[in-house]
Amino acid sequence: MRKRSLYFLCAIVALGGFFSCNRINGIDNNQVIQTPYSLYFSDSSGALYNSTDGSTFSVVFPADGQPCRAIATAGMNILWLKRGLYVSSNNGRNFNNSYSYDSLRQDVFRYPCVADSLLLNQTAILDVKGWKNEDGSPMSKVYTVNDDPNIVGNNVIGLAASDNKMGAAGWWHPERGDTDGRMFFYPLYVTSFTQMKSGPVVGYSALSNRVVYRLEKTLWKETTANPTGLPGVGVPGADAGTGLPDTAYCIGHYNDRLIALINDCPSHGAWFSDDTGRNWSAYSGLPGNTLLCIASPFEQVCLVGTRGAGLYILNTNTGAFQQSVNGLATNLSVRSITAKQNVFKNGNIQRFIYIATDKGIYQSKDGGINWTLTVQGNFVAIY
Repeated sequence: MRKRSLYFLCAIVALGGFFSCNRINGIDNNQVIQTPYSLYFSDSSGALYNSTDGSTFSVVFPADGQPCRAIATAGMNILWLKRGLYVSSNNGRNFNNSYSYDSLRQDVFRYPCVADSLLLNQTAILDVKGWKNEDGSPMSKVYTVNDDPNIVGNNVIGLAASDNKMGAAGWWHPERGDTDGRMFFYPLYVTSFTQMKSGPVVGYSALSNRVVYRLEKTLWKETTANPTGLPGVGVPGADAGTGLPDTAYCIGHYNDRLIALINDCPSHGAWFSDDTGRNWSAYSGLPGNTLLCIASPFEQVCLVGTRGAGLYILNTNTGAFQQSVNGLATNLSVRSITAKQNVFKNGNIQRFIYIATDKGIYQSKDGGINWTLTVQGNFVAIY
């Protein structure tokens, strides 16, 4: 009788316009997580950790002395970039070399104005979201960089992809560019990836300062500005444009705006493009420190991590970047950024942003405005 009365009371309250009755059989749906998240991060000694709340964690793989470059997941697989790409299909108990080619590309760029050398980090791998197979089923596609000289030639553009195999060993292949005769000026090794909000995947070649992109059902095309008319580079019939002034460290995006981080002088800073990388303009507000990473959590904010100057956030009202360091240690280096969310049974969503720094893992619950240190340590990548 009491059980029936509880349901009856909830029905009356709902009909009366109030929807706060969520407790049924002693369970509060405001507190029950229906879709939890899993957070992975790696430190400078090469260990891998997992957390479901950002503060308590377990060691997935012990330190091996090989620093991590990037982390991703595809389906139930964990993909871990070190000197090569390793995959685990058993929650990290074992990792096997996943790559079908020799190794991952490890370009080191030296920037005169900051005298610093860097390896490409989180943007060296991308788990594509939202694409579908020909039969309408969800597509699992992963991209990563590589340095196999045989992967560039004909109209293959120097990247590796895994289709519907979640990065498993032996299931990687090169992808081709558009056959309109405009993408055959090599080398064009893709060294950084991002996926914009509406779906296009963009690749950037730091070796040749060129931009390519593809849609769900197209081949790769190039949008690089080529005002001097270099054969085989750029868009047919539209060679003019305003290209990046110097080689970019990596690319990212904010909604459907492409953003490149440059660590060279005098063009140091972030540049943006609204036409998939053909014309570029400069942002203001970033410091002269080395720019290490970029991310746009939930497409609501755009964040840039620096070496020694903390975190910067894009002010959409002024169009300039400004510091967002409330709660962060001083002289902090932010190396990687990710976002997670909990979905509760009542439909509510709780969102978090995490950053991996040389002082620890920090968490923000308010879109990157305020930060709390949750795990101490010297961390390199987070996903």
